[in-house]
Amino acid sequence: MKKTRLSIFLAFTAITIFIILKTDFDVVDLYYLKMKSDYFLADKKNYDYNTEIDEIVLVNYLHLSRKEIANLVEILEKGKPKVIGIHAFFEGEKENVEDSLFQEMLFKYDNIVLESHLEYDENNVVRLELPFFDTTSYQYGFNNLVTVDVPQDGTMATDAIYYYESEELEKQYSFVSKIVSKYDYNKFNALVSRGKDEDEIFFYGNIYSFQYLSGTKELMAQENSIDLEGKIVLMGYLGDFFGDTSSNENVYYSPLNSDHFENPDMFGVVVMANILKMILDGKYIESAGLSLLLVIVFFIVGINSIIFLSLLGRWSEKKRYFFISIFLLTIECIISFILSYYLFSNNRYVLPLKEMTVSFLVSYLFIEGFRLIKSKTNSSLPLRS
Repeated sequence: MKKTRLSIFLAFTAITIFIILKTDFDVVDLYYLKMKSDYFLADKKNYDYNTEIDEIVLVNYLHLSRKEIANLVEILEKGKPKVIGIHAFFEGEKENVEDSLFQEMLFKYDNIVLESHLEYDENNVVRLELPFFDTTSYQYGFNNLVTVDVPQDGTMATDAIYYYESEELEKQYSFVSKIVSKYDYNKFNALVSRGKDEDEIFFYGNIYSFQYLSGTKELMAQENSIDLEGKIVLMGYLGDFFGDTSSNENVYYSPLNSDHFENPDMFGVVVMANILKMILDGKYIESAGLSLLLVIVFFIVGINSIIFLSLLGRWSEKKRYFFISIFLLTIECIISFILSYYLFSNNRYVLPLKEMTVSFLVSYLFIEGFRLIKSKTNSSLPLRS
């Protein structure tokens, strides 16, 4: 009976460890889940603009022509923004008037950043694809989103790339990195000095978390300047109206998806705004490296093994050892979960929660194995009754 009970427990523990290792849910998902619930519990009318993010302004250029975009930039420049980033790739020649007006606008202002692309050529070598308007009066940076496929036949934005370099191509900086270099060169240097060319994106919110302007006829006809002094303007397509959820143009899935990933929820320019805010804050998602992970695992297994041996020496003949051990494991898992959530919420540091939980269970299994070996060698350390 004792061996049967022990075998069932060991099998249950092994299955639990397998499930923990296979699951994708972690404390970061829980954090975003809380963000989603906060949004839906709040008064949405008063939640459309998060005043904490006031250095970035999103501008929807709808489906404007190059001439109209040039006119829109002229209007925005009256507000004296520090940088204007245009999240669009201008490919090929259009009507002469359209192109000449756009080119004239680019030569006129030196605070504009356009988007370039990194593409693989026929020899599978990365090459730089420049926008049609290749002048020296503005800067360009490549689209820096890393995406993964999702089951709903779409892509999810996950990581941000800051720069790319190879033997064939000199160091190229991303669209957002170039914007930061124009906005605050000290923060750009701080980004580069981190020595990481890629980071997981921390999402502050969707379109409702940023100031928003639409390139409508009313805005195009605006005579008075809009107060944009010292700010970053990000221009891009944001649907046909504010909160448009029907468009599939340049839109991605994000961890803030409120439709259970039935539809993509975040436009590319909003993803860029989140990356930009993360860099400006200087707060990145960090996680334990392999060395620290091994230290944590060995520490947990070692300490827990000592605790369980102590309990075993005191209550080896009693059933309460089993229940006290399970209670202790439960408390440790709960404390680890709370600590993990706190560290991510306040410091954006991700503890290896799954590995820690498995370590708690392994430490218990280690002592059970020790007890079995002792019992088979006729040790005085008996099996639990």
